[in-house]
Amino acid sequence: MWTIFSLFFLSFYPSLLWGQVNEKKMKRLEKKMKLMERELQRVKTQLQELQDKTSSSEELSSRLDEVEGGMEELSNQNNIKFIQENTLSILQRYFGNKIVNLTGYYDFEYNAEDGKRTNGFRQHHVALWIQRRIYDFNFFTEVEFEDSPFAEGKDSTTSGPVLFRGAIRIERAWGEYLFGDLFRIRMGIMLTPDYWNVNNFPTTTPSVLRPIHVRKILPRDFVGVSLYGDKENLAPGIGFGYNLWIANGPNPNEGHADSNDNKVVGAKLILHLPLQIFDKMDLAGIFYYGNRSNGDTDTIWHVELQAELLGVILMAEFARGHTRVDAPGTQNTKSYGGYALIGYTFFEKYTISLRGEILDLTKTFDLQRRVLISFRYRPIPQVSIKFDFYRHWDKTNGKPNYNGFAFSFAIFF
Repeated sequence: MWTIFSLFFLSFYPSLLWGQVNEKKMKRLEKKMKLMERELQRVKTQLQELQDKTSSSEELSSRLDEVEGGMEELSNQNNIKFIQENTLSILQRYFGNKIVNLTGYYDFEYNAEDGKRTNGFRQHHVALWIQRRIYDFNFFTEVEFEDSPFAEGKDSTTSGPVLFRGAIRIERAWGEYLFGDLFRIRMGIMLTPDYWNVNNFPTTTPSVLRPIHVRKILPRDFVGVSLYGDKENLAPGIGFGYNLWIANGPNPNEGHADSNDNKVVGAKLILHLPLQIFDKMDLAGIFYYGNRSNGDTDTIWHVELQAELLGVILMAEFARGHTRVDAPGTQNTKSYGGYALIGYTFFEKYTISLRGEILDLTKTFDLQRRVLISFRYRPIPQVSIKFDFYRHWDKTNGKPNYNGFAFSFAIFF
């Protein structure tokens, strides 16, 4: 048995430096491996007891070979599908807490729209993730280079350099303490936890373009303190997750200080529902309340759904906001937006999806709408090639409707 586990470890060692953490898949894999190990031990015990009985011994020896072969097959499956997505936890298991995990992603795009001046290539992101876990303390940051920034030329008024295209920023940065699956405390700059905003990585999303309402109603990020936890099997067949946060209100310098004494508060509750016919069924809701730097007050509700069944993907989000304007005689504003998506993954590498979207920032009627057909090809889990074909209807200030096309090539490294 030790020989099997030694070969198992050596078989996946070359792939340790690939992929990203996926604890849920690791737990399922470990459960399978434990079941196989128990079966192997049971067969060996029976073989020892019946070694004098030739026919029984031959039968059990054959079964033992099948179990060992099953474990080797599971090891190979692990190497291909799971280990590359669980770098940090594996490194820590075998090498302790001295590992600094450096990874990230890169994506390149082409965008074209009818009668628009935006047609052209785009070097969109180069993002670096740095993570280090020291016992139950964890640090993470994402440094993002967007649109290949550089400086060139002189400003005619100050004779200083002029910055052309792009930005370098800290997308996320936090330190946290991990009490357990259901209680963790995090401090720093974090993305607001609506699903597409948090999972908007070019190698994982089914489309090039994100939905038009994302980051338009709920803010992109916040600086503050968060309590969160998630457990997929809290009770038989059902799981629960949550995220509670208090933060500085949106303002130009929210990383340094708040612009007023009133903090932003938010809460997200997640249910992993026990619908056995689905491979995944998650339903979540978000509540957000707080003041902006100009004194306006936002109250926002958000709901979302993700489901998977035999390759079929269902996703939906809807957000509704109300802003109380801090100016006498000025009317309060309402907004809403969301999307619904249906997709299908076939041969494990190909995904085709249809998505309808809506956004109205002043609560007129269907101010912006968009329909996308997207195709994604992932030759290996770390590489994604995507195509979007879409139609956009826009009633903002009489803007014309238009068709568009987007392409992206992305690598997770």
